[in-house]
Amino acid sequence: MSARDVRRLALLFFVGSSSLAACQTPAAPARSIAAVTCVTGAPAQIAPVALPPEALSTDDDDVIRPCLPGTPEHTAARSAFEALSARIDDLAGDGDPKPVKAELEALLETPCFRLSAGDPHDGLPLSSAMSLKAWWNDGGRGWVEHYLELARARQVVVPPTPRRALTSMGTAKHALAPLLCPPGEAGACGRETTGWALRADRALDRRARALFAETREASCAREAATAEPKDRYDGYRACLEGVAPRRAALPLGRFKAPKDGWLVIAGPQSRRGCEEIRAYDLVTGAAWTVSRCNASSHALAAGVTTTSGRLDVAPLREAAWMIMLSSLAETRVRTRSESYEVPKEIPIQRPLLSVRGFGSSGGCGFGGHLRAWSWMRERGGSVSGQVSGVLRWPSGCDDAEDHAAELLEIAEGAIEPGCAPAAPPPIAWTSPGPGVESAPPALFDDPAPAPLRTALASVTAGRRLCAK
Repeated sequence: MSARDVRRLALLFFVGSSSLAACQTPAAPARSIAAVTCVTGAPAQIAPVALPPEALSTDDDDVIRPCLPGTPEHTAARSAFEALSARIDDLAGDGDPKPVKAELEALLETPCFRLSAGDPHDGLPLSSAMSLKAWWNDGGRGWVEHYLELARARQVVVPPTPRRALTSMGTAKHALAPLLCPPGEAGACGRETTGWALRADRALDRRARALFAETREASCAREAATAEPKDRYDGYRACLEGVAPRRAALPLGRFKAPKDGWLVIAGPQSRRGCEEIRAYDLVTGAAWTVSRCNASSHALAAGVTTTSGRLDVAPLREAAWMIMLSSLAETRVRTRSESYEVPKEIPIQRPLLSVRGFGSSGGCGFGGHLRAWSWMRERGGSVSGQVSGVLRWPSGCDDAEDHAAELLEIAEGAIEPGCAPAAPPPIAWTSPGPGVESAPPALFDDPAPAPLRTALASVTAGRRLCAK
């Protein structure tokens, strides 16, 4: 006998009971079927309660459905959820996320949350307490909680993507270690770049929404309605993966501004047809450019031109900051949850064995000219690379790199020609610095631009310097 048959027999027995039995104080029902009004000496009056169509299905052994509010299972699940939420809120930014994550995974396997097993999503946060807390606050909490409200509210929630946190904890040998801050929001570390991070976040969100090829939820509903009733919710939820926008995002954490050393950039400047090396002082704003421009469509002229000037250090530092971090941006993440109504013709149920995997991230294409860059810092009388990489110019291959290229163009567009407040120090061209994690490093020792390196070195004698 199925679980549904047992419930039917229990209901028939209850309706046929004597008025005396009906008006006794009953134990809490296992499942709320109807409201009962008792009048002494009269039969029990049962007022029907409208339940969703899926609550009346007879396929109890083959499908998973939401828990109904008011049942003991739902009440226990709500209590467990609130307890977990409190533990996540209390978790320190540098705490161990593993016990809480294990508790979250166990909660999702309990009956009232089992629908989550079939929902496509990008996995659960693993790496750090900061990642777990950000995911929870950006919509992970709402995603978990919506399973408790699904039968009543009929709102599907697509969760955010767990994002990586990058902090100074355990990263002393990271190429960007001088810019990293401790986990958590307290303290002054990285406060000067708060505006830069906000500008980057808005730029990345704007780019994604402008280019995102939307699949409207209405089309998901129409497509799901053509399936068998038992498969409609599964198809609708899978289709919503293409509706909820994805975008690029920088790692979680605060990052200090690069305030010392030189940003050195080498490569073609496509708008002028020149091969260049540019050196920008992150302390004074001194700007030096050595270039060799096209004499024809193929050959480069033998002459090398040296120009000097100065620029505002604030946009220069922001551009350098974004260039360094752009290699770490995740390219296809959801930074917040999205919710969608479930049409009434779609029963909220899922075949028991319908389980999907995690979502996947996309890669980055190619485009533009390559410009090598290096953040060079003083070491023993010369400067050598702290970190280096390659920037596609004039636009990047993804939104984060594109924003970095745009910031660099803004900074370079404001160069004031004339004297420079500082001369470039001797540069160790063979030591540009490692790449940012798995990104390739820059190469500055190519024989072809050797005359440019020689010309840049010649200005160290004091030419074109501003009077102090």
